[in-house]
Amino acid sequence: MITGKEYEFEIIDRPTFSYLKILLKQGQKIKAERGAMMFFEPTIVIETKKAEKSLLKSLKRTLAGETMLLNYFTANNNGWLSLAPPFAGDLMYLAMEQGSSWIVFSGGYIASSLGLTQIT
Repeated sequence: MITGKEYEFEIIDRPTFSYLKILLKQGQKIKAERGAMMFFEPTIVIETKKAEKSLLKSLKRTLAGETMLLNYFTANNNGWLSLAPPFAGDLMYLAMEQGSSWIVFSGGYIASSLGLTQIT
């Protein structure tokens, strides 16, 4: 079990068919790419919302090969959520610091805390 800044998680079945298993504790939230969810426990609620507030930014995101919608998971009680990439391969945890940035290609993003800002 890896303890990140906000979540406890495991990366399972490395390196070929990896998936992410996250323990969401009561009240915790996470956002994930649409289509990444494998399974979640009934203690977790899922909502689907636009990834960006403005329509123009949403369209820009779509033109860049990303989805216009993101899934938001909220734990009403402790429970497990599992996410997988759209293609076979390994997963990697990137700890983000304030002011740091990464360039991630289409399909490379799976999930993050609500505080992460994505620019397409």
